[in-house]
Amino acid sequence: MRKINTKKKLTETQENFCELYARHAGDINKICISLHITPSRATQILEHPLVKERIARSVEIARQKIEAATPHLVNLALEMVNDPDLNPKIRASLLDSLLDRGGVA
Repeated sequence: MRKINTKKKLTETQENFCELYARHAGDINKICISLHITPSRATQILEHPLVKERIARSVEIARQKIEAATPHLVNLALEMVNDPDLNPKIRASLLDSLLDRGGVA
């Protein structure tokens, strides 16, 4: 009979899984190698409600950080586009990316 985790805490393996999930951008193969587990075990861990909750929280925090950094990054990119000392190919590529992200086809 399997023991039920009544403490509502992640096990050490689950904690490590969540940390590696963020570090490896969800690459299950890299996580399996790092933790020395099988893909089926990784799937079991990933399906655990507490693990799902932790990963969802981490994704939300990352989204908020990116959202907060966006104005600074856009300003930096615009500075780089206007920098005459920067390689023209890099400037053109950066401008293309900015326009693409801005929805300009």
